[in-house]
Amino acid sequence: LGMIVAFELEPHVPSVTESEIIKVKAHYNWSMYQALLNATKNSLKAMKLRLSSNYRDGDGPPAFFEVDLQLDGIGVRLQPSVEEIQAAINGGAVAVLKCSKMIEAWDTVTIPKNVQLILDANLPPVQGTGSQGTFYDRIAQDREILKVVLLLTGSVQSTKNQCDEY
Repeated sequence: LGMIVAFELEPHVPSVTESEIIKVKAHYNWSMYQALLNATKNSLKAMKLRLSSNYRDGDGPPAFFEVDLQLDGIGVRLQPSVEEIQAAINGGAVAVLKCSKMIEAWDTVTIPKNVQLILDANLPPVQGTGSQGTFYDRIAQDREILKVVLLLTGSVQSTKNQCDEY
């Protein structure tokens, strides 16, 4: 932004205004949010696909878990247990969501100090918060993300119920 504002224009071309700078920052903030949202959705959907019982073709990536049935003299048990599988799935879903927690959102309220000085060197720079937080809060509230996370976190429950019958 500093380079754009500092670029010398012809006298008849209007200079960049503060509102245009805010619009550019808001645009890139929204674009980054959309990119992170799509990456999160795709990652969670890929997890769901690989955990699906319908996923049996040999051409795709291998399944996340190999489960063995073991006879222990009293009955049949799964190794790893259903609880261990569900804990691993939950941990994977949380890890995918936490990725967006590490990326700061663009500050779309204030103009950077170096750009303010170029626009009008006589005005004292306005200090903003510098950040709008992370993208995590917005991504974690998306309906599609919530739906897939709920499906993943409860994905092994029906299998657990079937195992308990035996």
